[in-house]
Amino acid sequence: MYPPKVSDRAVRGLIRELSQGRVFPSGAHLRAELARRFGCRGGVRRIYALLAQERRERSDAGHGNAVRRSVDIDPTAASQIAALRAQLELAREREESHQSRWAAEIDRLRLRLTALEPLAAEAVQLREINMLLRHRLQAAELRVSQLEQQLFVMQETGRAGE
Repeated sequence: MYPPKVSDRAVRGLIRELSQGRVFPSGAHLRAELARRFGCRGGVRRIYALLAQERRERSDAGHGNAVRRSVDIDPTAASQIAALRAQLELAREREESHQSRWAAEIDRLRLRLTALEPLAAEAVQLREINMLLRHRLQAAELRVSQLEQQLFVMQETGRAGE
């Protein structure tokens, strides 16, 4: 595992900075801001754990420990929630990656289609010319056949007259 590039203290300071009153930033927003400022997203588990810890500490300071303990979440449930949030974040990143990939693929195909459209129009024209020339060739072959037949008849009548 790689050592964190951003200290826990810096992450917690950023959490406090992004918090608006009692509303904390989402893990995804926090990680995006970390990436923007520090070039490192900080690791899903670590960031969500620090976010949860900051929420707990702020809640303990605001309500007193006795009140907080009565509504405290089971540690296994908290870890499951953190794991689900991590999975959700990965799914979002995967979806964004797929969206980007398919947008690029669609753009590439559009450019290719734009380049091929004139060729398709030219192919239609060439097919029409081909059909016209084929009909002319068939007509010429028929005329040649007729002339050969006339020549043959003339030769036969010339032999008959000798």
